[in-house]
Amino acid sequence: MDVPRALSLLHSIHRAIIASPEDIPNIEFAFCLSDWPNDLEHRYPLWVLTRHVNEDEEKWVMPDFGYWSWPGPFMGEYSKLRSEIFENEPTTWEQKKPMAIWRGATTTNDLRKKLVEVSQGKKWADIKAIDWAQKETLDKDGVSIPEHCNYQYVIHTEGTPNCHLYSCSDS
Repeated sequence: MDVPRALSLLHSIHRAIIASPEDIPNIEFAFCLSDWPNDLEHRYPLWVLTRHVNEDEEKWVMPDFGYWSWPGPFMGEYSKLRSEIFENEPTTWEQKKPMAIWRGATTTNDLRKKLVEVSQGKKWADIKAIDWAQKETLDKDGVSIPEHCNYQYVIHTEGTPNCHLYSCSDS
């Protein structure tokens, strides 16, 4: 998972550089590929995908790699995802499944593990843990980003909500 993230982040940085109307100064930087950088004992500038609001002041938040593309089996290039959502999303709230949906790795934090535990067997929940390295799990339990928009409730467990990254329509 790290290689696609790194390539997507580098493509995003490249896009920003070539789009700049002025010269970019030479800089040296480091970025973190993980959802939550756990380097509390090291205090140095770091480009990250998330940070705590009142902590981690030395961390600079950069756009999520998903804006460029996310080559996983259920994601895709951003503008293609937006088009697919626009073409296939139910037009009314009532047409959407009256359930909460979530997919993700539970190794990231305990909140995700707890979500999976408390929602098991509930008829309002379509919540499952995904092991991205296990093709069988992905084939059985995977849900594409556009398919998330078929549900009334999309759960985001932590960080900055990404709902508007692939936003299901607001109308």
